[in-house]
Amino acid sequence: MAEETTNDPIETAPPQGQPPQEDGAAPAGGDESPLAQLQARFDELNDRYLRSLAEMDNYRKRVAKERGDEKAFAAQDTVSLFLPVVDNLERALASAQKHQGQSGEDPTLDQLVKGVELTLKQFGSALEKMQVKPIPAEVGKPFDPHQHQALLQEEHAEFEEGSILEELQKGYTLAGRVIRPSMVKVSRKP
Repeated sequence: MAEETTNDPIETAPPQGQPPQEDGAAPAGGDESPLAQLQARFDELNDRYLRSLAEMDNYRKRVAKERGDEKAFAAQDTVSLFLPVVDNLERALASAQKHQGQSGEDPTLDQLVKGVELTLKQFGSALEKMQVKPIPAEVGKPFDPHQHQALLQEEHAEFEEGSILEELQKGYTLAGRVIRPSMVKVSRKP
């Protein structure tokens, strides 16, 4: 059977020929006094305690962040389903405005344009409340692979290589995270 060991300090006498140490200092032979052993054990346990406290604090912070992320990104799938609807409303509005300018005064078309504009405004307001924002993709600005997806490249002498020439489809972020990159046409040198 294995012999059990305890953490009780063992008193030892100083080696022969050496006087006992004062003030709890360790004897010259490398043996520690009971007070030094207790202090070492206290320091070890205190260190463990402080590390455990730090680990628990980090765990609490990590769980709180994960819960916040879950809440913020729970709507991502739903928002992604509605983005094509917003795209189609924007296309319908652009087409109606184009015909509105060509056909002159048409009260029915004017009402249609106003209705689609109000619907888009309402969609935009709802998306904004959910922390959904469009990704800027301005013509002439540099291409950012973290926010844009290049679908086409076109030779263009006026813009620097890697500049955005046209936004083909709007991109969106949800609480700062890209949920759909902007589809863009990018310039390249001739």
